[in-house]
Amino acid sequence: MFEPDLIYDVGMHKGEDTEYYLAKGFRVVAFEANPALIAAARQRFAAELADGRLVIVEGAISDDTSSDTVTFYQSSMSVWGTVCDSFEARAHERGQPSNRLTVPRVDFAEALQRYGVPYYLKIDIEGMDLACLKAMERVPGRPKYLSIESTWTHFSGVEEEIAQLSRLGYDGFKIVQQQGISAQREPAVGESRALGWRFREGSSGLFGADLPGEWMGREKTLDRYASILRLHRWLGYKSLAQRLGLARFVTRAYRIVTGRYIPGWHDTHARLADPGPHNMAKHLYKPATIAASFERDGHPLSVAERADLERCWAAWTSGDTFEWTRPDPIEGKRNTAVLQSELT
Repeated sequence: MFEPDLIYDVGMHKGEDTEYYLAKGFRVVAFEANPALIAAARQRFAAELADGRLVIVEGAISDDTSSDTVTFYQSSMSVWGTVCDSFEARAHERGQPSNRLTVPRVDFAEALQRYGVPYYLKIDIEGMDLACLKAMERVPGRPKYLSIESTWTHFSGVEEEIAQLSRLGYDGFKIVQQQGISAQREPAVGESRALGWRFREGSSGLFGADLPGEWMGREKTLDRYASILRLHRWLGYKSLAQRLGLARFVTRAYRIVTGRYIPGWHDTHARLADPGPHNMAKHLYKPATIAASFERDGHPLSVAERADLERCWAAWTSGDTFEWTRPDPIEGKRNTAVLQSELT
C-alpha cells in the first residue's frame, strides 16, 4: 500500500516541485544527483529537513547496476543533468557542455523499501525514467499516481513506457503539455487544500485528481502520442522546418491563435487500476501464478502449455473470457480455470 501523505520528487532540480508538495502538506522524499543543486536545496529547505518533512537522497538512479557509483554529466543548463550518454551528447550538440562527476548510485527499489511507497511519484531524470519504473517491479506496493517525462524522439520509446506502466498495474493515463505549465491553476477542490499556487516554467505542475481532462486507456494514449510525435518530426528539434528557420514562426503563430504550445514536451501521468474484483482476479490468475501453482504440486507446465496459457490470459486482459484447460497429468481429467470479464 502507498502512504497517503507521502510524495517522491525524483529529479528535484531546484526544488520547484518539492516546494509545492510541502506547501500542500505532504511529506517529501526528493532525489537529486547534482551536488550544487543539493547544497542549494539543503539551505533552502533547512527547516523542512530539520523537522523530518523532507528527506533528500543524494545520487543518481541508473540502469547500470555494476557499480556503487555512476558518471553524472553536470550540464551548464542544470535541467539537462543526466547519466545517459545520448542525452549528454544531445545537450552538447545544442551548445550546453557538461562536467563529468562521479556520484553515488541510488537503488530505487531499496529507497522505496526504506522510505515507503508514495501516494504520488514524480519522475523526471533525463533518460532514466524507465529505469525507475523497472525497479518498481521489485517492490510489491504501487503509488496511486505517478508521472514520467515522455520520450519524444521515437514512438517505440513511448510504447515501451506505456507497456511498462501497464505491467505495473496502471490503466488510466493523461498527457500533459509541459511547455506553458505556468498557466495551470489548481481546482477549488482536489488534492489537499488549494493554495492559489503559481507554477514556474520548468516545474511539473498539477498531479493526481487535480489534473484536468479525461483519463485515457492505453490505446487512446498511444494514438495521441502518435500525433504528438508527428508534430515533433515536422516542427521539433532537427526537423526540416527548424533547419529552414520556419518552426519558430509556425509555433508562435499557433500559440497566438490557439493559446497552446506545439510541439513542446510532455509528461505522462498514470493512475493505478481500481483494485476491484476483475483486476484482483487478473493478479491472482496471471500466468506466472497459475504456473507456480502447478509446479508446487509437482506438475510443471510444458513450454507449449505455458505459451497457450499466456495467449488465453492476453485475450482475457483485452476483454474476452478467460478459459484455459489442461489435461490432468495423473487422472486424465481436465483442470479448468474460468473467469468472466463481466466480473467488473
